[in-house]
Amino acid sequence: MERRILKIQMLGCFSLEYDGKELVLDRNKVSKTTQLFQLILLHSQDRGISKVALIEALYGRSDVENKNGSLNNTIFRLRKQLYPYKWRNVYLGS
Repeated sequence: MERRILKIQMLGCFSLEYDGKELVLDRNKVSKTTQLFQLILLHSQDRGISKVALIEALYGRSDVENKNGSLNNTIFRLRKQLYPYKWRNVYLGS
């Protein structure tokens, strides 16, 4: 089985490199999709992060009408963006 490495830079400018290539999640580095991925990475060593905590972190004080639906949409977009990198079996719960 071929070993692929994900390099993550969290301090300074956030960046990802997977299998030697830059991994770009969205149009900019402050999008909700990128923020969601950062939260998942930060809590991966813990027992994960709850959906309620994700909603609070991403949409806490914003005037988003349907925060649960917005989170589900962001999860869908993240899965779609990770798909070309063959991360098909990564679990991103909803």
